[in-house]
Amino acid sequence: MKKFKSVILKIFSPCLPLIIIFCIASAALLTCVFVNGYEQSVIAYVSYVFSAYTLVAVSLKIRATKEIKKLKI
Repeated sequence: MKKFKSVILKIFSPCLPLIIIFCIASAALLTCVFVNGYEQSVIAYVSYVFSAYTLVAVSLKIRATKEIKKLKI
């Protein structure tokens, strides 16, 4: 279970420069999707998932990283 916890922490707690790059990429992808009218295409759904991942990573980086490390799973 500790290995699972460490894998989850590594996935959802990337370093700060990587999070900044993810935020910029998510904004660019979503802008392209909505400006060009690709709301129902595959690229739209990929960008939605990437944006959701970025939101989770940012939220954990800001608030919950310390709390997750304290959990005893």
